[in-house]
Formats: sequence, structure tokens, C-alpha cells
Amino acid sequence: MESMRLDKMFWMLLVLIFLGGCALRGPHARAYELAWQEARGASPVIQSTEDLQQRLATMQRLAAARKLALDEEKCKAYRDRQRCLEARERLDFIVVTGSRISTSDIITNNQEAGVDEGGIVKKSGDYLIVLRRGTLYSIALNAGGRNGVRVIDRQLAASDDSGAGVWYDEILALDGRIVLLGYGGGTQLIGFRLDAAGRLHRDWHYTLSSQDYFSGGNYGMRLHGDRLVFKQSLDLDFTEPVVWPAWRRAGEDESAARPLVEVPQILMPGLVSDRPSLHLLLSCPLPALDAGRFECNARGVLSDGPAELYVGQTSAYLALPGWDDSLYLDPRFNAWHGGGHLSDRQLSAAQQTWLVRFPLSESAAPSMARIRGTIYNQFWLKEQGSDLHALSDFGGVEDLSLLVYRVQPSDFSHTGSLIAPRHSLAGVSPAQVRITGRAAYLVQGRGRFEAETAQLLVVDLHTDSIAQLNLGFWPARLEPALGHMVLGGA
Repeated sequence: MESMRLDKMFWMLLVLIFLGGCALRGPHARAYELAWQEARGASPVIQSTEDLQQRLATMQRLAAARKLALDEEKCKAYRDRQRCLEARERLDFIVVTGSRISTSDIITNNQEAGVDEGGIVKKSGDYLIVLRRGTLYSIALNAGGRNGVRVIDRQLAASDDSGAGVWYDEILALDGRIVLLGYGGGTQLIGFRLDAAGRLHRDWHYTLSSQDYFSGGNYGMRLHGDRLVFKQSLDLDFTEPVVWPAWRRAGEDESAARPLVEVPQILMPGLVSDRPSLHLLLSCPLPALDAGRFECNARGVLSDGPAELYVGQTSAYLALPGWDDSLYLDPRFNAWHGGGHLSDRQLSAAQQTWLVRFPLSESAAPSMARIRGTIYNQFWLKEQGSDLHALSDFGGVEDLSLLVYRVQPSDFSHTGSLIAPRHSLAGVSPAQVRITGRAAYLVQGRGRFEAETAQLLVVDLHTDSIAQLNLGFWPARLEPALGHMVLGGA
């Protein structure tokens, strides 16, 4: 209780300091700041549907207050300020804004040992499963003698002949079961079964309402033991009625959709804008899906921006972009593109990343930690034992640095405290990053077409010592192999 009182006193003091120096001093600006105080005073954990509805109502009030505060600011230069405000009321408000897979079946070069990643080619016993142009193929290995291969079966991913409007991106395989992931009219999850003769059989198909999950640098789903782990995102607009994410079986009408989260367990780290994104991490047992039961555990978090998913041995993590909370108290600030009144140096100094940890144990609740700077993809994270190694870009062009973090279990909490970096590398801005249990490998240079400028930096994560190697080419890929790091490029 004492910590909660101190936390509230801190935010009241922050608001009072801001009010004393803020350029926006009209009544609507003051109402907006009080609305922010109400939003920030709540617990970061959302645990019930009623709690969620109250938060949505609070955010809707905040959105309305922000609009009035911005209108008030834009009408300051008009002689008839009230007439200007009335005219703006008639305008539309627009903001631009450990593994069970047989070792011999693991053929994908995964980031994390024991966590399989989606791909277009998978091995299941004596068969290769290949996804190509919306068609799933089973190919027998060693057919008709040594090194012989033969296509045994093929199945259209779509249940009809068209497959129109759906992109089928990746597959996972376990014990003769194949999961296919696609997007079109929502996320499409389709289950196939491979029989002993190599024939493919369609078993189940679910549609989830969400935005497109596709990322050019990350996989859509992982397989941890016999559980399917993937992320779903949905943009929310608190100025309008919120459509909650849902799921339904293929062939069912949209009216039959069930809520994806029955009792929300959602975190709201720090402050968010009135147009945040909801990111849900789903963990689905494959045996239940095979039995026709959608028993996915969904836990979520609200943030301003996209989420990077990393799945380690014990936990899954979402890296979420964020800002110093003081920026949100200015209604001119936009979480998606900053604001014209702030310099690049001010914005870069205020950039933060929320690290949300979702233990893969069903009984454990998610928790958060906060670091400075930006994490660009999943390769900037690495779970080692109970700790999480993390790298982040921090600062502007003139004072850029790479921050090296070692986030320990005690650093994670429901409130997400800001933690200090273990090390700072001034002037380092890597184009390629890969972290192993021992070291972080960083490629930097002036450009990928200036091969002579490429450098490899190796940071020992235990001693903080740094080794440097000048390269004669630009590495396009970094892949750990047999205790070494293999660099490939031209």
C-alpha cells in the first residue's frame, strides 16, 4: 500500500510540474491533464471484463479531452476563439498516424534450440512437407531406393478450389500433425494429419479476427513442446465502439464468433495513446486442437506500436515501443510519429522499450520491465537461464549508442520499472545482430554496398570485453553453428 501511495504521489507531482510549465494553459488543456491523471492512476493489470470496460470508458473520455485541448490550442490565434471552437466541433477528427520434435526432424535453423519456428519446408519422419503457392505437398524421402524422392500427396490449403484472398505463409510439423498459418479475412489456422502412407488429411480450421501478423523479419508462430505459440494484434480506436478479437470455426457465420479472451488478463504498461494496439500472446495445446477444441490461453498487452515476439526456453517475450510518460501529458504529442514541436534529440532521448515476459507455464502471470532505446527485432533478445539479454539503440545521430542489458527475474514486475544498462557502446549502431549464450555479434558499417567498411564486433556478455574484426564483405546473415558464428554474404 505504501508503494502505491508513493506511486500516486509521484504522478501527481509530475502533473503539477507539467502544469506549471506547459504552454497549453486553457481549460480544455487542464481537463486533458486531469484525464491523463485518471488513466495513469489505475493498476497496469486488467483482470476482468468489467475492469476492461471501465478502462475503455476512461480512454474514450481521454480521447475526447485530447480533441478539445488540441482544438483550443489551434484556435488561440483567432480573434473569435469560441466561434473557431464551434466550427472545429463540426469537423471530423482525423489523426494520421524443451522440444518434443525428433532431433532428426529439425531441419530449420531456429533462433532458440528446442523451439521450432514456422517455415515452408518441414520434415516428419520419412517425409518432407512443403508449402508452395497455397498447396501443401508430402514428399517421400529415399523413395524407390537411395536418395530417391517422390511426391505422395498434395492438398490445397483452401477448402475450395479458389483460395482467393488468403496468403498461406508457413507451416509447423509434430508427430505427423501439420499446422498451416495464413491470413485473409483474419488469421487462418488449419490442421492437417499425415498418415503412414504419406497422405494428407484436413482435420480442423479456425479463423481469428486480427490484423495481418506478417513480418518480413520474424516468424508468425512457434512450437514449444506440443503447444502452438503465436501473436495476434488488433488496432483499437477508443473514439469508437471497440470490436473485441474473436474466433470461429471455418464455415461458421461471423455471428457465431466467440471472444478470444473470455476473462482478459491484459497489461497496460505506462501510458498509451487513444489509438493503441492490443497484442495477444496465444498458447494452444495441439492435442486439444486435434480434438476439435479451441482451448488457447490468451494473455495480452496494450501498446503504441508493433510488437516483436521472441520465444525462449521458459518464457515468451514481447518487445513494445514506448515513450517517457511525461510526453503523453502534452496533447500535441502523437505516440505514432512524435510531434512537430519536439526535436529529434528530444524524441530519441524519450524512446523506451517495454519488455513483457509471458511464462510458458500456464499458471504464471505476465510481468514487465522497461529499458531505454529501441529493439528492432527478435534477434536483439536472448534468454540465458533465468536472465534475458537485450540490446537497444539509444540516442540521436550525434550521440548514438548501443545499450547492453541483462534483465534478471527480479527486474520484472507488474509495474515495469526502468532498469539501468549493464554497458553502453558509444557510436555503435549495428545493422545485423545475433546473440548467443556467450556473446553478442554485431555487424556495422556505412552501407551494405561498401563492403570494405563492414566491421564485426563481438561483445562478451559475461566480461563485457569487446573484440573487433574488419570484414572484406557485407554479411547478410549471421547463423550460430557448432559453437561458432557463421557469416554469409557477398
